[in-house]
Amino acid sequence: RRISPGWKYTVGLYDHLKYTLLPGRIVGGDWYNPFTDTVHVYSDIAPLAMARVAYAKDVRSRAQPGTYAASQEIPIVGMMHETIANQEILAYEQEFGTEAQRAESQRILFPDYGSSWGGQVASFLPFGSSIGRLVGAGVGHASSAIKDGFTGNSQTSPHDASESPPMQRRATHQNNPWLR
Repeated sequence: RRISPGWKYTVGLYDHLKYTLLPGRIVGGDWYNPFTDTVHVYSDIAPLAMARVAYAKDVRSRAQPGTYAASQEIPIVGMMHETIANQEILAYEQEFGTEAQRAESQRILFPDYGSSWGGQVASFLPFGSSIGRLVGAGVGHASSAIKDGFTGNSQTSPHDASESPPMQRRATHQNNPWLR
C-alpha cells in the first residue's frame, strides 16, 4: 500500500514479468519483490532468506519505498540494498548467533555478495552478468577463506546435533529486534 501505483505498474510490472517468465520454483533464487511486498524463499539456506527479509525491512523503513525500490534496479546503485542487508545479517549473527552460525553466514553471504557485485559491474558487457557473477562468487569465497584465516573461524557444521535449529533458537531471544 505504501508504494504508489505509478511505481507498481511500471517497474513493478517489469519485476512481475521477470518472475512470470522465470519462476523461482523452477530456476531457484530467494528474492524480495517490494512492489507486491512478498518474500520468495525457495532454498533452505537461512542466511540467504534472512538477507532477503532484511531487504524487505529496509524497503519498508524508507519514506519513499517505491522510489528506493525502483532505484535498486539500476546497476551498481542496486548494491546499496545488498550491502545494508548483508551488514544487518552479519551484525545479527554476531549478537545472537553461535560461532557455527556466524561461520555459515559468512561462508554463504560473502560469495553471494561478491556474485551480486560481479553481476552488476559486468552487466554492461554482453553475457557479462553471468561471467561477472562467477568471478564475483570466487572473490567472495576467497574473501571468506581469508577472513577465516585471520579470525581463526573453523568451518564446523552449523547443524550439529547438540545445537537447536537456528530459527528455533533465534525465536527464544528476549531482545531479538527481528521479532518486534
